Amino acid sequence: MDSESEHTIALLDAQHEYMDMNEEDAEFDEDLMEPEAENQATAATQTTAATTQATAVTQATAATQATAATKPKRKRRKTSTVWNDFVLVGIEEDGKEMAKCIHCDSKLVDNSKTHGTNQLKRHLEGCSKMPKKVDKHVYDHMVDREMVTEAIIYHDLPFRISY
Repeated sequence: MDSESEHTIALLDAQHEYMDMNEEDAEFDEDLMEPEAENQATAATQTTAATTQATAVTQATAATQATAATKPKRKRRKTSTVWNDFVLVGIEEDGKEMAKCIHCDSKLVDNSKTHGTNQLKRHLEGCSKMPKKVDKHVYDHMVDREMVTEAIIYHDLPFRISY
């Protein structure tokens, strides 16, 4: 398989992982909304049935503490552009989270909270197997005018077209 095909496959895998993470976030948000609605309903019935306001407040705080203890921590979405070129590998034997470059397969430390993503960006700048980005063509009026002039002369068209 040529390098372009491998690069395309790696990009598609990265996009698939990104979409899976977005779906997990949506499911997590739905799970968060359901217990809140149940807690609000139970809190409303408790306040109407309670004889004093002090007992209702203590029950509500106990319920929120219990739900806070059972909620899993929400995994934050990776927003840096370097994640288009890196795939998470996992935790190595030394206990560090690693990310792998999809171009040259080198592994780098991924712990974004302590290391950040600058080292990943620096790797991409010097990565020998990364395809070079093509600059966008800038429109030049004079080049366009010369091309139209050549086309008119070549095809023996009139300089003035009347309808």
